[in-house]
Amino acid sequence: MFLEAPELEAESFDIHNVVWKFDVVAGTPTTQTLALESMFTVLDKIADSDLNYTTMRPVTWTAGSAGKFAAYQIELNPLDND
Repeated sequence: MFLEAPELEAESFDIHNVVWKFDVVAGTPTTQTLALESMFTVLDKIADSDLNYTTMRPVTWTAGSAGKFAAYQIELNPLDND
């Protein structure tokens, strides 16, 4: 899993929404087909949990010169920062 930096939405100088996203990545470029089962197991556990997420979408995750990986990006609902 890779946790992305949060998105901050602000009106004037007050931050109103903090949105976190994280990526579930499995395998290497040569083992992704075998690793998909592990990734889907993680996604099933997230879906069955109480995690306050809005979306799970397929994405391509790039790790520099290591190549591109199949991944899912999970976006959490904005956190209440009051």
